[in-house]
Amino acid sequence: MSYGNQDYAKSIIEEAKQRFGDKFEPLTEHMPFNQYLEILGKIDIAIFNHKRQQAFGNLINLLGLGKKVYIRKESTLNEVFQGMGIKVFDAEHVDLFHISPALAERNSKIVIKEFSESRLNESFKIWMM
Repeated sequence: MSYGNQDYAKSIIEEAKQRFGDKFEPLTEHMPFNQYLEILGKIDIAIFNHKRQQAFGNLINLLGLGKKVYIRKESTLNEVFQGMGIKVFDAEHVDLFHISPALAERNSKIVIKEFSESRLNESFKIWMM
């Protein structure tokens, strides 16, 4: 909520506070990346209900941390994650149950494998051919 339309952000913050009370903590200021990762590590469930592709870095970080992530089923990222074998949940059917430890570990391992520095180097070499 630190960028974009601030009036819209305020309305979302108000709604989320009503729905989630003190379990909702909006991030309204930019912060160092390590501090941001610490916050992501404390999250249990993340809901990304946007219609267009965005927040990919956040999604990857959360999935790599073993968090339960909801996205819209029609999101192009849903297909990408399914193709990798990463389980994400449908944003139309949110529950507050934690992700199973086995599924969290499986998602995390896939993210580590697919988004590692060595995998990036392999992809770069392929593109350079």
